[in-house]
Amino acid sequence: MLPDNYVSLNAELRYVIEADNKDEVEKKLMNSNYPTFICKQFVFNREFTEFAMLNENNEFLVLADGSLKRETINEKNFPESYQLIPIEGRVTATERWTFLIDLITHRTGITMDAFTVTLPGSSGNRGDSTSQVWLYQDITELVKASFPNAEVKTVVFAQIIELLTGS
Repeated sequence: MLPDNYVSLNAELRYVIEADNKDEVEKKLMNSNYPTFICKQFVFNREFTEFAMLNENNEFLVLADGSLKRETINEKNFPESYQLIPIEGRVTATERWTFLIDLITHRTGITMDAFTVTLPGSSGNRGDSTSQVWLYQDITELVKASFPNAEVKTVVFAQIIELLTGS
């Protein structure tokens, strides 16, 4: 059971792989800890400064954990590849999230662009609305280097995390 100051949120993975040898690239990416997060559930503290990634709903097998650095960004020029996974809803905030993970041998960080989205028609009787965070990561160049013969054109991931916010 989680402490009161932590919340567990399910994550939905969406991705696009454009490559001549797409099946091979997809199989290897899905079966490895590539430089992206492929998890079923995130756990955050209430301040969203600490995180853990879990492999399955309610099976607390931790894939990675650490601290989360969030910074607001006003950037308008995001990779065109993000448009391959269109956001559903209205973007209300844009941030850059850096997940800092302490491994036994070193510290690593994975940065993703985070879009907070309010879903259309989600306001309830109590003024609650449903929001999501869409975490995007374009790893095209990394995958091209790993699979030089696959003719990789685009690899982009989005993790969609649903939040419930009150008025």
